Amino acid sequence: MNYYMLLRVVGDVVPEGLRKIFKQEWDNRYKTNLGEWKDTPDDGKIFCTIIRRQSRRINRYLLETIEKGNRAEWDSSVLCYAILNCDSPDNLNPRIKSNVGDLRYLRNELAHWPTVEISNEYFRTKISKIKIAFHELGLREPEIPGPEIGFSLEEFIAALEELGDIKKKIEELEKKFVRKLTTF
Repeated sequence: MNYYMLLRVVGDVVPEGLRKIFKQEWDNRYKTNLGEWKDTPDDGKIFCTIIRRQSRRINRYLLETIEKGNRAEWDSSVLCYAILNCDSPDNLNPRIKSNVGDLRYLRNELAHWPTVEISNEYFRTKISKIKIAFHELGLREPEIPGPEIGFSLEEFIAALEELGDIKKKIEELEKKFVRKLTTF
């Protein structure tokens, strides 16, 4: 269960913080000459024109997402790439570079984790790193649940199956009552 909770944090909570950092960094650098980031395709196209040529070839799939301009559609990988490459890496604040790099490393480590088992200690360590990175980046500390103790993968799968059965029952009842309401 710790694996899935950490995956959720890295997939949902971390990108929210990174979206704020990207906009902040973009606006600090380019607001006066290229305009404020407004999550439009025009913004994405501007980003793609200023990115270094070598980075453009290697990271085409990331740039295709960025080109759409909507940060809400960007995952941690895209956001980290955009933050670390929206200007020369030498011009990026070392605090931002380091903490975004840490979050990127955590995301990559989790994406390539060999099992779905994570110890409570590892979970706490990684959550602590996320909280420290958010603090260092000037973001509000995210609300993150603690590690789960004694909840096996099998119990988790059974709970998901039960939830699916409940959802089907709700859909059946909705159809039944919709039919009754439309026959008046």
